[in-house]
Amino acid sequence: MEGIISIITITASQLFQLLGVIFFFGFLLKWLGEQSLAHYTYGSKLFNFMSFIGTPVHEFGHFIMCKIFRYQVEEVIWYQKPNNSGTLGYVNFSYNPGSMYQRIGKFFVGVGPLFSGPVVIFLLLYFLLPDAYHAISTHIGMISTTWSLHTFEQILQLSWTFLVALFNVHNALSWQFYVFIVLACSIAVHIRLSKPDLESATSGIVAITVLLLLLNIVSQFFHLSLSNHILIYVAHFNAFYISIMIVITVISLLFFMTSIIWGTMKNRTA
Repeated sequence: MEGIISIITITASQLFQLLGVIFFFGFLLKWLGEQSLAHYTYGSKLFNFMSFIGTPVHEFGHFIMCKIFRYQVEEVIWYQKPNNSGTLGYVNFSYNPGSMYQRIGKFFVGVGPLFSGPVVIFLLLYFLLPDAYHAISTHIGMISTTWSLHTFEQILQLSWTFLVALFNVHNALSWQFYVFIVLACSIAVHIRLSKPDLESATSGIVAITVLLLLLNIVSQFFHLSLSNHILIYVAHFNAFYISIMIVITVISLLFFMTSIIWGTMKNRTA
């Protein structure tokens, strides 16, 4: 009985550490994106411009995960003007529900934009503002995954380092800075997951849970260290992912505050 409880506890811990961080940033960026875009007229030129930049990056996240998990991609719309349902783009696919690998893929296909968006933004930072990139690169992967006061201090330090590296006189005088801000904000605001994205991700959690349970049962039965290795790999992933997503969250917050100012000014002139 103790062995069963131990397996269930370890599996729950692994799931929470792996999926909790992804879902936390997923819902946070979804809320920030929706609140930011609420200050812009739906279908306006500015809205369409940002969607034109951000939507293909969002859909690429779904598309590349489909390829990784060997889904059959049937149709891809990288960007379209909002239709009656508000759809800006989509990836239609089919998969084999009898394949454990592809069932696990449902989660990653759903959260694909939470990986594609940050990757593209960091590539833009690297090529357009290399000094800012190098200023924060030493902090990436250094966030402690054992939540404590020190963890929050590291998060604040990374956020402040990024802001100082981004907003300075040198950058203010360069065109690369303004291009980065426009592109990064457009991408960040479209990282948010739609309802179908969340439904896809949620359906894949069952398969991930079953896989982890099987691995932990094998680990305990044969006295292997599989469970510990999984926790170590998840901790390394979280250290990198949290660091990267803190930077993305800072960008989203900057756009959120700009949107509030824009909305206030628009209401006063109305």
